Amino acid sequence: GRRPFRNDPSTVAWFETGDDGGATDLVISHDFILPRGRSAAAALEAAIGESGIEAGIARYRELRETAAEEYHFSERSLNVLGYTLLRDGKTGEAVAVFELNAEEHPGSWNVWDSLAEALEEAGDGKRAVECYRKSLSLNPERGETRTAIERLEKGE
Repeated sequence: GRRPFRNDPSTVAWFETGDDGGATDLVISHDFILPRGRSAAAALEAAIGESGIEAGIARYRELRETAAEEYHFSERSLNVLGYTLLRDGKTGEAVAVFELNAEEHPGSWNVWDSLAEALEEAGDGKRAVECYRKSLSLNPERGETRTAIERLEKGE
């Protein structure tokens, strides 16, 4: 996870990982602002565990409407939760979390890319291509996204 430097909380470092789970890059971000309040994604995760994905998403939306000042609703936190669910083999739940993230952050190429990956994992290549195209429209320089579209369109 991301860790702030001891004497400089505005600087955060984390490792990016490859497909094999090994570290590929050390990323250092300056002027990173740690979110205040409780994580809405953590509340979503707890609600999913207790009552299922529909109840979890309902809880997230309830918090957004009634307790927005007490929680943070970050794109990154939802993405991490989505990938955690995907890694744990809970593909349907992961897709739902990524869809929620796309709804919450429609201008983020990364959100659409993550949703496309989950849809691809779920076997929905057609929707995956649509989401990859949306991601590419927001970040036209991303070659990996273009490659994924070409691969899916070839039926690989």
